[in-house]
Amino acid sequence: MDTTLPHTARPGFGPIPADPGQDRFLRAVAIFKLGKALLLLVTAWGLLKFLNPAFELQVDAWIETLRSAFGQYLMRQLLERVNRLSPVHLHLLSFASVVYACLFLVEGYGLWRGRRWAEYLTVIVTSLLIPVELFEVVTRFRPVTFSVLVLNVLIVVYLVRRVRVERRADRAA
Repeated sequence: MDTTLPHTARPGFGPIPADPGQDRFLRAVAIFKLGKALLLLVTAWGLLKFLNPAFELQVDAWIETLRSAFGQYLMRQLLERVNRLSPVHLHLLSFASVVYACLFLVEGYGLWRGRRWAEYLTVIVTSLLIPVELFEVVTRFRPVTFSVLVLNVLIVVYLVRRVRVERRADRAA
């Protein structure tokens, strides 16, 4: 039985599977979103840990174990920036990280389950962040930020294409 949607083959892209469970790219995007959620939750927890003065000493001792002088330098810079934040700012950043993580969890869950609302949500949220990421790349080019920008653009393009194909298939049915 053919599990692809009609009129979906395009050169270089191939067909879009009708069953979301067979769509590997959709599953990969879901895993990417869930991974970002986990990273943000760990970040929120880590920010709150900085409210404990003993934690700074633990982090400082850990930084000393880094073999690379460059790695030590980067971690010390990060530690100095976090230490300059007030407790209120630490709480706000932690809260924002949790809220953002929840959004990624919802997106990831919905994409994993193949829900169309998750595709729309992901397109909207990811599209809104592309100008911010583009600004970051233009002002301070780093390979990681550039890679995230490219990946997010690919995700948006793919999901927009997928939603259009699904809508066309719904109209035809």
